[in-house]
Amino acid sequence: MGLTQKTDGHLSGGDIEFLMYDSSNGIVSVTVSQEALEDYADPRGLSGSDTLSIFNSALADIIEAADKVYDRAGTNQRRLLVSTRDLNG
Repeated sequence: MGLTQKTDGHLSGGDIEFLMYDSSNGIVSVTVSQEALEDYADPRGLSGSDTLSIFNSALADIIEAADKVYDRAGTNQRRLLVSTRDLNG
């Protein structure tokens, strides 16, 4: 636990990627799937928004989900995928 955002998100093949620091200032690469963002957008009335806008609206929830994925994967993990299940339950 304790990931903090290092960089802004950028598009990568429909997904969003960004970097975070872990508690020891190690860098963790986080990918948020396009499906996760679309599923996040639908019930919140964000459908039709561009992917980066959805990402920015969901950022607090994405960071929380990434923290949970990181905790489950173990602190040696340097690449994380936040899937629709992780972000949307």
